[in-house]
Amino acid sequence: FHHAVKRLKQWLSSGAAEEDMQVIDERRLQGFSHFMLKMGSASVREDIARIAILEKRYGDGIRLIADANQGWT
Repeated sequence: FHHAVKRLKQWLSSGAAEEDMQVIDERRLQGFSHFMLKMGSASVREDIARIAILEKRYGDGIRLIADANQGWT
């Protein structure tokens, strides 16, 4: 069970949407479906734009999880 859960989630750096898409495309082929986005190193506006780009490309095909870790405080 632990192995199955681990393969569902992939952490992404606090990079740009283009970098995220490269990782997402590769990991989806390996069976990953949930992606945790490190947030808070850019402005809130930039973080929202990043999510919007990813949502537009992948729609409901993947799950995105925002991880700000006090980055927005």
